[in-house]
Amino acid sequence: MDLLTQSSWRGTIERRGKAGWLPALLARVPFLLAFGVFWNPVLVAQTANEYEVKAAFLYKFASFVEWPDGEVQGPICIGVLGEDPFGRVLDEVVKGKSFNGRDFVIRRFAGGQNPGRCQIVFISASEKKRLRSNLDRLRGSSVLTVSEMPGFCQSGGM
Repeated sequence: MDLLTQSSWRGTIERRGKAGWLPALLARVPFLLAFGVFWNPVLVAQTANEYEVKAAFLYKFASFVEWPDGEVQGPICIGVLGEDPFGRVLDEVVKGKSFNGRDFVIRRFAGGQNPGRCQIVFISASEKKRLRSNLDRLRGSSVLTVSEMPGFCQSGGM
């Protein structure tokens, strides 16, 4: 099982194990949501769909990554490559938020386009057939790649 760990002294993300880390992380979401609903009565009226939760994870990932020195200027770009399962949810999650003084911007890319200027790229399941070429195109750049595709990490995703 892949586990994400945050190095307390650097804030970097390390990948451990063999299975995809996003499913391992998201497997804990139902428990956390259930705990929150029963713990805080205000949350009973609120329900989060799958992509609201995943959008929140994408936003929070920025705080767990130590970006290279040259990447600390301008807004943090979260890109969605391929069919966008988030709709306007991702835009709403980052609206008015910043990290270390950097605002967030969301960009969407059609299949096959190069989102290399983004710091975080969600690769949609619609890109399964082009996964290898998409990852090759991003290789060498400072991009955190995220997907919900089975076998994503084994294929070279981060």
